[in-house]
Amino acid sequence: MKKLTVPRRLSSGTMLVEFDTLGTGQIMQATDIEFVFIDIEHSGFEYESLKRTLRYLQSAELASFARVPSSHYDHIARALHGEARRYDFVAELSQITCPMLLLTGERDPITPVADAEDIGAALPPELIRFECFAHCGHDVQRDGPDGTEQVLRAFTPS
Repeated sequence: MKKLTVPRRLSSGTMLVEFDTLGTGQIMQATDIEFVFIDIEHSGFEYESLKRTLRYLQSAELASFARVPSSHYDHIARALHGEARRYDFVAELSQITCPMLLLTGERDPITPVADAEDIGAALPPELIRFECFAHCGHDVQRDGPDGTEQVLRAFTPS
């Protein structure tokens, strides 16, 4: 991925719309392209064929991108986790008996802030510390390491 973003360098790629076969990765690799864009919003691709095709492209060491039908959690999670099932354990969160630190990023496409707030509201209020990091995505530790470390140190007993 890094080599695709080198300034002043044109990267070549292609878009897959209806093509899903075992040789996809090798066919694409033989053309000297560097990335493949798979559109499941405007094509016949479904999540199962996306998962298969991503494996084919990965085996050929090609960067790949997928466009999902919307920014809704279910669409993103299914694309990221290959038909990931959605589990809802919010009702059981009130049974937690230890202190909890809930970190989220305001740009998190996997667990939007509203969903993180719902999780926090379901936890016993005396046990929860909720922190939302500006300019961070799902991996707040990577996106905001200094702020995350500060919060972790304050939360963790010495």
